[in-house]
Amino acid sequence: MLETIQKVINGEIWEELVFGPYEPEPEPIKPIVEPVAKPMKPMSDPLIREIAAFEPFKKVQLQKRTVDQRKQYAIREVERLVGTSLDRNRTIIYAEAYRMLMNGSFHQYCSKIIGEYHAGDCNLRQLLLRGALRASFSSKSALLHFAMTGKTGSGKNDLIENVAKILPVKNVVLYSSVTPQVLYYEMRVPVPGVKNGWTMNPDHFKNCIICITEIADSKAFTALKAFAELNEFSSYTHKATSGQKSMNLTVKGPRAVWVSSVLGIKDDQANRRFIHSTIDEDNRERREARVRIITDTLTSQTSLGDDPRKLICRAGFDLLFSAEPRFEAPKTDVTAVISDMNVLLDRKGYSPSQFKQLYALIECGAALRQFQRGYCRIEMQDVLEGWYLSGFECEQLCLGGQWIEPLDPMDGGC
Repeated sequence: MLETIQKVINGEIWEELVFGPYEPEPEPIKPIVEPVAKPMKPMSDPLIREIAAFEPFKKVQLQKRTVDQRKQYAIREVERLVGTSLDRNRTIIYAEAYRMLMNGSFHQYCSKIIGEYHAGDCNLRQLLLRGALRASFSSKSALLHFAMTGKTGSGKNDLIENVAKILPVKNVVLYSSVTPQVLYYEMRVPVPGVKNGWTMNPDHFKNCIICITEIADSKAFTALKAFAELNEFSSYTHKATSGQKSMNLTVKGPRAVWVSSVLGIKDDQANRRFIHSTIDEDNRERREARVRIITDTLTSQTSLGDDPRKLICRAGFDLLFSAEPRFEAPKTDVTAVISDMNVLLDRKGYSPSQFKQLYALIECGAALRQFQRGYCRIEMQDVLEGWYLSGFECEQLCLGGQWIEPLDPMDGGC
């Protein structure tokens, strides 16, 4: 597979990989025009979004087009989403990512690539990949922040770094540690025409995944309170000091915060804003997998950072972050299941903030499948997968006399 992808990047493989084997061009199909109807106008670029969202057209009309027309349609759609024209090599990469988003295999593709460089933690890496999409759209649901704990050497930082490597560079900020002063200097921008004049840009971290690989002291906890708010629309101002001067820190917009630590977040106010997960315990199978991965990495002198497949993953996430989904209201049966889940969580003592976090995780499933479905609306599959990934302990749901269970997105094939 690596050799094939490398050939793609080098331009040696093009149409057959991305668009399938060559098919003979069918005879052109003449449109059926009613005597009183006007001839159809050619499709123009402003209509692409409307046409792509119209499921019957996508399933029927695109099948009637020639291979070359379907190829041009995909390339036009990709360039519209990313907002720029693509050269030949980037077109190949983005078209392959677009193909996987359309057939629903993108999530599994990314998870399995990370699994080749990180042993175990299958559910956790699925949770991070799915939850990363919450930074791509605005919603009344809670922002998704993740805190991972585990003993020293358990692989927490390795997991965060490997997931971050397959995300678009412009959407990831990686810190080994953080203080309020770091935030202040990152967010300030010069005021035009004013000597030594600075102002704060509250949207500096909008659409970003902020990764902090070690949280251990009170200064880091203070910084988390500014980063990791749950409500993206509320504008909270956090006070801090630098050089005996007061600073105001305000962070707005959709974003995600991922942290790792040995002892966890020792601040109650910051702690409740995170979904907490523990790195898998060591067992014989995981140790053997870890040794095999380390041996392969050392002998081949390669890592995930060198793997050309990461470019396809980045292209797919770039398309997802560029899509800006607008959610339609769920259907009645889906709303009923979500309501029943919230009732069960309430009985078990979970907080309203955790209800909103679960709903945000469900929304991420709908955002992931917006290309495949041609619309962005929560379906039952998204609800059951979000329930599975959240790790919330609640029994089966009984709806209309039928028992419903959580659904593993990887179907046990992690």
